Amino acid sequence: MISKPDRYLRLGLLHTAEIHQARFDALLSHESDATAVHLSAPALLQEAINEGLTDKVMAKVRAAVDSLVSQNVDGILCTCSTLGDLVEQLSSPACPCLRIDRPMALSAVTHGESIGVLVSVASTLAPTWALFEDSATSTGTQPEIKLYVAEGAWEAFERGDTETYLALVRAAAQQLLRAHDVVALAQVSMADAAHGLLAEGKRVLSSPESGLQHMLALLRERSVRS
Repeated sequence: MISKPDRYLRLGLLHTAEIHQARFDALLSHESDATAVHLSAPALLQEAINEGLTDKVMAKVRAAVDSLVSQNVDGILCTCSTLGDLVEQLSSPACPCLRIDRPMALSAVTHGESIGVLVSVASTLAPTWALFEDSATSTGTQPEIKLYVAEGAWEAFERGDTETYLALVRAAAQQLLRAHDVVALAQVSMADAAHGLLAEGKRVLSSPESGLQHMLALLRERSVRS
């Protein structure tokens, strides 16, 4: 007989694309002690793309985080690489906030001497660069880190052409494997492009599973301590 957990973890997930809800529901279906509370705010990403990470964007991010907190979540996982740093700035002891790609970045700088980081939208270049630089500093590593944009991919994503989007990401990642020993797919939407990307002695990293597992481990540890 399978015993039920004493308490379910309520994980807040802040998305900027509604399609990510199904991915994380599927991942969480394998976890017996956690349930998702989703909030999708695609307009936030569009505003960040158009205007940058302004105080106005930060205020809207804060409102989104407050909305999840009001639903009694135990922690918040931001699945948007562009807004991830803003969400982490709102982390608190009562409700830790994590960007989905931080565990991936830590793994990349730990295992790679030459890292190619692939993004599909230019708005995430600066936040992603800052993340990887911070990860290298925190681990005391000094890998070569280069960022690239998968040209044309974001336009395909915006028009709902997932097949073309993933094909363009996969082709760009395959090129990077020739020059780097680790390739990191910076955004959640890119994860499925990792399928079939193989090169001897090379690593292809994506963020959904590693980010989710890291957050769940953190919340479980807090639950035990409390």
